[in-house]
Amino acid sequence: MIARTLWIRFIKLACAGFMLLASTATADSHVHEEVDVSDSEDGLSVAIFGATGTVGDGILKAAIADQRVRRILVVTRRHTDRIEAGMNSGRLEVVMHQDYMDYLELILELSGIDAVFWAIGTSATNVDDEQYTVIHVDFPVAFMKTWLKVKPEQTQRIFHLVSGAGTSGDSWFHWAREKAKAESAVKELSTGSDILALAYRPSFVFPTTERISGFQKFTRSMLLPLKRGVDSRTIGCAMIRNSLAPPSEPTTYDNAEILALGCEPD
Repeated sequence: MIARTLWIRFIKLACAGFMLLASTATADSHVHEEVDVSDSEDGLSVAIFGATGTVGDGILKAAIADQRVRRILVVTRRHTDRIEAGMNSGRLEVVMHQDYMDYLELILELSGIDAVFWAIGTSATNVDDEQYTVIHVDFPVAFMKTWLKVKPEQTQRIFHLVSGAGTSGDSWFHWAREKAKAESAVKELSTGSDILALAYRPSFVFPTTERISGFQKFTRSMLLPLKRGVDSRTIGCAMIRNSLAPPSEPTTYDNAEILALGCEPD
């Protein structure tokens, strides 16, 4: 009986190791050669939506730290300490915006934007199903329709959508089906246009060092080696890298692939 139990444990560990290696190999397949534009007068011009949240704060931190990002436009309803610091440094512009179903007043600000980092979202426990759909599907779809109307100054623009692990149109969970609906909608809208839609499916997302708690640090130490979690700043680094060296077609990145593309945790 003891031998059988040990044998079962060995098989489970072997399977887990195989899955980990497989996920690492898959991540490497989506890593592209990065274009160094650090000496360019142009650099990247990005717009960040949702910069006050856990994911968006990390994305903003990554953008501020990367000198290849020339212009940072934050569209928000409120300020944070990081947004204020970015404004004071001269690296960041802020547009206060309230109606996330209407973006016509942003058309001038969106001119010349190379990439949009979309991190607007909330937990399914915070709102009812109807409001969750509005936030996670209707908001990005409304924006995409407006951005398509902006006459681009460049040959390609990129829309980076933060989705989530477990996203599936066949899921029993409403949130997972709605995230899948959002991914499909923005990719369908961008088809045949100059906009490339990329989706990111992180597992457990950890806050930046300025926001993380002691318990979250402990949890991160357990999940990061298993590629089952990611720092929010790492997601921003992955988006920047994909903006500098985009894939040739719409792509969805899982947690392991985000880690492979992103930066090291703080």
